[in-house]
Amino acid sequence: MRRHRSYIYATSLLLVLLAGCAGIIPMPAEVDVAKANVILRDNYGNPELVVIDVRSSREFDEGHLQNAVNIPVESASFRTEVRRLNPALTYIVYCLSGNRSIEARDLMKQMGFSRVAAMTGGFQAWKRAGFLIERKQW
Repeated sequence: MRRHRSYIYATSLLLVLLAGCAGIIPMPAEVDVAKANVILRDNYGNPELVVIDVRSSREFDEGHLQNAVNIPVESASFRTEVRRLNPALTYIVYCLSGNRSIEARDLMKQMGFSRVAAMTGGFQAWKRAGFLIERKQW
């Protein structure tokens, strides 16, 4: 019995270590801006994490999170653009206040994306927290 428990423990530990090596980022259904900031900071340059701004293009141009991709959830092409994404990657989606990001997350989950988190509070909360913002260079 002891040997069996040791085997299970060793196997579990190996799986955790392998998951860490594979770049898997733990992702709940929702993250607040503080947690999102930590995830983005800790995974800067990680191609397995994608940030999607689901606001309009005009809103995006006024300011957005660093390296965010703009796919407006209210556009007719949202589903088409999301289908081009890799469902194996991890995604954080955000909007202005948090409502559209929940809609986008739910749509993405319906489309087979299992690692998607909506950022609660949205861009407004991100700005209030004083985190880094990029603006379109004219």
